[in-house]
Amino acid sequence: MKIGVLASGNLGFEVVKGLTKIHQIEFICTDSNSNSIIEFAESNGIKNYKGNPRNGKAIRVIGDIRVDVLLSINYLFLIEEDLISLPSIIAINIHGSLLPKYRGRTHMFGPSLMEKRWQELPSMKLVRVVMKVKLLSS
Repeated sequence: MKIGVLASGNLGFEVVKGLTKIHQIEFICTDSNSNSIIEFAESNGIKNYKGNPRNGKAIRVIGDIRVDVLLSINYLFLIEEDLISLPSIIAINIHGSLLPKYRGRTHMFGPSLMEKRWQELPSMKLVRVVMKVKLLSS
């Protein structure tokens, strides 16, 4: 299964490490302070973008890569349709706490996530999500 990842922080890093053991990560978008994610992507030859992805900036770097699943794990930035539309199956938002529908880690996250294909899950469900993604590839 081809996976695109939007990740920040330690939770994002742990998910990226785990996913590479069972799936192919096509690209990673992260913030410039998530050094462990950046180093991991670069040392494993995974296309990566650092910084705010809006206005087509991430797509210009990673390309118009089609993936089966797009995972967002504690990602710090608002994302737009160019990234949300990449997966053929589903886009999933995983964050570290229970939050109101269509709101991410920060206040700026909400408006672009009104797409029905986008699913929000608290991190306590992460194991189940990874297991479901694994099952999809079987």
